[in-house]
Amino acid sequence: NEAAVVLALQKANKVKIMIVHDEIKQIEEIIVLLRLFKLTGEQLGKEKEVTITMIVPIFDHLKNKVLKHNSSDSTLIQSMKTSMKNKLENR
Repeated sequence: NEAAVVLALQKANKVKIMIVHDEIKQIEEIIVLLRLFKLTGEQLGKEKEVTITMIVPIFDHLKNKVLKHNSSDSTLIQSMKTSMKNKLENR
């Protein structure tokens, strides 16, 4: 959708607010990280009754696998993972 957004902003004379390549890359990284949380939420939403025995393993998986820092993570993603992990640990 990037090309359509750029075209629309150009036509509307809003070039000043155009997203640059680095920002698009950051958005894509955020989407990858948040997609895992979306899938987890959808999985829990399918259940009629969500119990603590379901939530604890999911939180553990998120904290210990999904939010684990990787060498390929950008500074932004590392910061997000740290913040998200802290919030999960406080729940």
